[in-house]
Amino acid sequence: MIKNNNNSIFKLIIFFLSINFYAQESSGVYLKYIDSASNRIDNYPRIAEQFLDSIPNPLEKNIKGKLADYYHLKAVLSSHLNRSAEVYHYNILGLKYAELEKNYELAGAASIELFYNLYIVKKDTSALNYLKKAEKFYTIINMA
Repeated sequence: MIKNNNNSIFKLIIFFLSINFYAQESSGVYLKYIDSASNRIDNYPRIAEQFLDSIPNPLEKNIKGKLADYYHLKAVLSSHLNRSAEVYHYNILGLKYAELEKNYELAGAASIELFYNLYIVKKDTSALNYLKKAEKFYTIINMA
């Protein structure tokens, strides 16, 4: 009876440990694609795009805490590949997730890009709101 009980406890421990290791691994396994894309984005944008496209949905689960980085890279990549509408779209998403993740450096960068896209390119004065946001984010960084 005791031996059988110990065997059951051992099996339960192994089961829960394996679930724990799997759960930790699944959220971090795709972060290497972000790093690889970042390293290749300037010289090999198509390869960088393949790395980013290799990350499966839902992104919120698979690269939790790195969505701002992901969308920043997508915006830079779209700029390299002359996809103007995507640049704007990915900077909006990058700003959203950078604020949520408290990544003020990327939030400031996305705000500057949005300001540039709206004010310099389209002559839209509402872009000044993004310039103010960028100032706010960079002030937060300097105070830290």
